[in-house]
Amino acid sequence: MIAPLSTLGHWQRELEAWSHLNVVVYHGNAAARQVMLQHEWWFDGGGGGGRRGQGQGPSAMYKFNVVVTTYEMINLAAAPNEPSLSSMHWRCLVVDEAHRLKNAKSQLLGALEGYAEMRSPR
Repeated sequence: MIAPLSTLGHWQRELEAWSHLNVVVYHGNAAARQVMLQHEWWFDGGGGGGRRGQGQGPSAMYKFNVVVTTYEMINLAAAPNEPSLSSMHWRCLVVDEAHRLKNAKSQLLGALEGYAEMRSPR
């Protein structure tokens, strides 16, 4: 889920209230994001649910079902020591205020073009 900073908490609250999904809000300064990556991003031994992680060994599993983040974090994810959000296999990508994608020259659209192709359910 990609949304404006002012709505991240609202999206987290609604997702947690209406589902049993584990929601992680990916935002904050570099130190806070590193703590999140260490404690909330993946299981180290595959001990639990989630999807197979990338870059943390063959048995790493994601702890989350949903990542809620901002437009700015999508661009920042290409920086060193940040997870490669675009290399992860996403089942769904939700963009709040998707009218930002209408402009073919928008930075957000350009960043999202690098994401893996969404596959339709079988």
